[in-house]
Amino acid sequence: TAYEISACLVGSEMCIRDRHCLDTTNSIAFMLVNGLSSHLTNLEQCCLLFSSICHDVGHPGLNNAFLVASKSPESMIWNDQSVCLLYTSDAADDLLCVDLC
Repeated sequence: TAYEISACLVGSEMCIRDRHCLDTTNSIAFMLVNGLSSHLTNLEQCCLLFSSICHDVGHPGLNNAFLVASKSPESMIWNDQSVCLLYTSDAADDLLCVDLC
């Protein structure tokens, strides 16, 4: 479950810092249980749940414009383009390559 995954990440570099991902994942799970799953393959359902879990992982709480204007290290890495999105995508990619527990 999302709770078990987030519990494994606590204290790690990619710790989920708030309950936002759990709220999002719970909403997606609710939709899947109440009919959405009949329109999706198992793989699509898994991808949807994974995306909801990590869609904001590591998000600094600042918007792209601020990160670019402040010349943050993140904005330098991704050439001032979609900094938050690319950071989160990179973190999700790293998460797929980690043995969680």
